[in-house]
Amino acid sequence: AVRITALLPTVIAYRYHSIMGTQWPGEVDEYDHVAYYLHVLFGRPATAAHIRVMNAYMILAMEHGLNASTFAARVVASTESDIYSAVSAAIGAMKGPLHGGAPSGVIKLLERVGSKPQAEPVIRNMLEQGERLMG
Repeated sequence: AVRITALLPTVIAYRYHSIMGTQWPGEVDEYDHVAYYLHVLFGRPATAAHIRVMNAYMILAMEHGLNASTFAARVVASTESDIYSAVSAAIGAMKGPLHGGAPSGVIKLLERVGSKPQAEPVIRNMLEQGERLMG
């Protein structure tokens, strides 16, 4: 599990560069997990502020409780399947727009609201229309 956790930033960043057609920045050894991920993803050292924010986000995601991806992984692991299958199940659940994709929904909601005075009327209208509120 620790090895998979250590490898995932490299896999994600490599795939990102492959899709974008950008140059793989190469691996670096002197960074912690988050700083390394940000470096290989963006191709430059991350700022201290970006590292703090990403660390906070990762902690919040990990401390979220029994969410969909954790549940999926636990179900698969409870069948005595291997760790790779459990992680694959978790990634599959995380991929969904109502779980891992939810932050994108929050950004869309914030763009829709636009400004603080608009927040209440927009939210009320969404609730009256039976729309989902992300985040």
